Amino acid sequence: RMKTITVIILLAIYVSRIKANNIAFGKPTKQLTTGYSGTSENAVDGNFKEWSSLGVFECTHSSASTTSGLRWWAVDLKEHYKVKHVLTYGRNSTCCCE
Repeated sequence: RMKTITVIILLAIYVSRIKANNIAFGKPTKQLTTGYSGTSENAVDGNFKEWSSLGVFECTHSSASTTSGLRWWAVDLKEHYKVKHVLTYGRNSTCCCE
């Protein structure tokens, strides 16, 4: 049993050392439309909450009112990177689904 515990501890340390950096954090962003005050920069501010304690929408949100029906969001990373993984988070609520 002691060996198993040691292996688990070493594995946890190894995994924590290979975490990726968030290269999009704080970089300039834009999106085609904005809905519910969900501005594009909310996607890269490091905040994972949907709502603030004051009831303000804190994630990015597009509007359904586009003539083409398309919606897009973009970030300018300011440099060239070799990107291996892209991680996105969706909302948990459905309060303002369109």
